[in-house]
Amino acid sequence: MKRHAFAAGSSPESSTHCVTSTEKLVVDLNATTFPGAAGIIALLVGGHSATQRGASYRIINLDGIVYRVSDITDTLT
Repeated sequence: MKRHAFAAGSSPESSTHCVTSTEKLVVDLNATTFPGAAGIIALLVGGHSATQRGASYRIINLDGIVYRVSDITDTLT
């Protein structure tokens, strides 16, 4: 299994790597204090892109307001 990490401010589109069907995309929100609109959009696009490529997509370490906002915006599914 391959894993790719993207630095804050970068995106999979700006990288030479792409998710293949044997990969997992795990997003760790441990250090996130509030998910703004751009963050929610990035999570939704990332999940959609991973799913389209047959990869699993998982968001981990959601707590408090981060969990609530993600739940309200249906980012968790």
